[in-house]
Amino acid sequence: MKKITAALLAGIMTLSLLAGCEFTDQLAERAADMKAITTEMRKSQEVQVIREEDKTVIATLNTQEEISQLFEEMNLAVNWKLVQNPKSETVSYRCVLSQDDTQHFGEDKSDVEQSEIMEMVFYQDVPYITLILGNVSLHFQMDKNIDPFFESLES
Repeated sequence: MKKITAALLAGIMTLSLLAGCEFTDQLAERAADMKAITTEMRKSQEVQVIREEDKTVIATLNTQEEISQLFEEMNLAVNWKLVQNPKSETVSYRCVLSQDDTQHFGEDKSDVEQSEIMEMVFYQDVPYITLILGNVSLHFQMDKNIDPFFESLES
């Protein structure tokens, strides 16, 4: 009986250690994914800020200083928590991030167009953000709501 109990206990401990390693690996993958996303966001060369209420472009950020100011306001990926889709929340602003396409040999710089690389959706009165990358949507809770920043762009 003691051997069976010892074997069972050893099996449970082994499984819990393996599960712990898998969880650590998942956290490392998630951190690497978030780092890749933030790197892509920082590559953007233009950010259009759109008021969701009337679909009006209220600002176009196209200098690195303006774009960095937006990311600083967002506390980009610092203490963001992955959450469920905030379906019941009202969308307040959207940001469309764009980047120049690759200039190929023989093409004139004026022929190079911009492509949308990501869309960020912000919600009214709550610190949530949805990052849309192609067909993938990731929902996060941020440290603070940045609607006041967008409102300052309007005035």
